[in-house]
Amino acid sequence: MASTQVDKKGLLRQEPVSRLLILGVLLVAGLCLRLYRIGEPPMDFAGVRQYHSALLARGFYEWLVGANMKTIPPDGIIEPPILEGLTSLAYMLSGGEHLFIPRVLSAIFWLVGGLFLYLIARKIVSANAAVFSVAFYLFDPAAILPSRAFMPEPLMIMMLVISVLC
Repeated sequence: MASTQVDKKGLLRQEPVSRLLILGVLLVAGLCLRLYRIGEPPMDFAGVRQYHSALLARGFYEWLVGANMKTIPPDGIIEPPILEGLTSLAYMLSGGEHLFIPRVLSAIFWLVGGLFLYLIARKIVSANAAVFSVAFYLFDPAAILPSRAFMPEPLMIMMLVISVLC
């Protein structure tokens, strides 16, 4: 009987170029869909929750720039502020507060999750079904707005998918 061991180092290198091209087109289209009107105020999905994260990121940014945290949300810190910390560092690198930065980070986290979802699905089902699962993950209408919101959920989903792979 032949063993069916999977080489973890070359998961994507074993794929045909056409399938990788389709996967790349899906990821680029998913990113473009999430970047559409990304610079507008974050009122498209859970506006109060996004402004909570924006206030917390502003406070961290003030603390990094002036060593004094003046701005803090009235309800305090709800969960570990990982995205807010990354955002404040990005604010510092970019030279100011730009609300599109955390939304782009969330979109990127969602896309990275899609890549790892492909690797998981490739182990379980056929390669074509794995591509379909990524397409559904990226283009499900119910997930488009939350996946670009300034909230920790896209990071959480990405980390969940990575943990399932490992």
